[in-house]
Amino acid sequence: MTGDQNGDVTLDINSLYKFMSVISDTTATNALYRHYGNDRVIAAFQELGLVGTQFNRAYYDEERESRGIQNYFVPKEIGDLFEKMYRRTLVSPAVSEELERILLQQQVNHKMGGKLPLGFPIAHKTGEEEDKTHDLAVEIDPTLTPREGVYGYY
Repeated sequence: MTGDQNGDVTLDINSLYKFMSVISDTTATNALYRHYGNDRVIAAFQELGLVGTQFNRAYYDEERESRGIQNYFVPKEIGDLFEKMYRRTLVSPAVSEELERILLQQQVNHKMGGKLPLGFPIAHKTGEEEDKTHDLAVEIDPTLTPREGVYGYY
């Protein structure tokens, strides 16, 4: 991320990804969606094995939404991705570890995280759109044997 004396800020892909993940920033999500394009996003979802989960338009794109173009998220599919991340089989062990490290920094903690003891480690991703809300998580309990966890959807 860089800035200048006029207050203009340039964000790199990693910063956008972290904003999208850590503070559930839909502006960052939309910027990444526009950067990569609809076709590449759909291809990446398919490569990850997502069938019902579809990201077909930017958030709050009223024009496409009015034409019936919707986004769909299947909790089981996203949960499967989280489990692969947790077991270090999502793309690669290094990618899985980096994703978990970022998701452990999630700042929106009043949903699933609010139901856990303070400081309990939880790698999770929250989100809202209009009347929908979610929080998908891997709770990392240090008292469990290595690489065990609890998966949940709020």
